[in-house]
Amino acid sequence: MVAESCEYKHDSVAIHVVTGHLSRQEEREALARIQDLSHAESGNLSSVVAFSTKRPYMLLKNIDVTDGLVSGMVGTLMEVELNVDDTPKRVWLQCPSGVGTLTKAKVSCRSGVRQCAQWIPIEPITMSFSMKGKASRHVSVRRTIR
Repeated sequence: MVAESCEYKHDSVAIHVVTGHLSRQEEREALARIQDLSHAESGNLSSVVAFSTKRPYMLLKNIDVTDGLVSGMVGTLMEVELNVDDTPKRVWLQCPSGVGTLTKAKVSCRSGVRQCAQWIPIEPITMSFSMKGKASRHVSVRRTIR
């Protein structure tokens, strides 16, 4: 099992925010439709991401093309930094040689974390998209992985 072979495991659930609705019923309908979206329709964002340290993770979005932090890059998850409410604030990846050198130079080493100069912080991603509603109206949905 993944949880047994890693130091830390946390399931992070997406937070869905609906804007542009006229009633609570429209909001509920939009939230219900989100569950049926394919990965392509939701920008390849999963509803739940299982974070396990010491495991490889692939970036699904370009973060900094000039620094090699591009979609498809695989790094090892080293730490999950949490907010006060125990939700992930950011994750720290150890990337292959030559990747993230500009980002590493910008990040100051946090106290108590050894080798963090080799780690790259990845912030939560927010994605907005429209869902067609009645009478050709669109409902905007934001999906944030936390």
